[in-house]
Amino acid sequence: MDIKGDYVKKTMIVLEILLSRFLVIGCTDYGNDDETARKAHHQ
Repeated sequence: MDIKGDYVKKTMIVLEILLSRFLVIGCTDYGNDDETARKAHHQ
């Protein structure tokens, strides 16, 4: 049983999940800022 290989795989999966969540949060935050900026500009 390769414990180190298993640990690396789990770490990579966790990092991918964190990264994807971070990217989604970042994109939605920027999208909301764009939307509010546009609405404020139109008013």
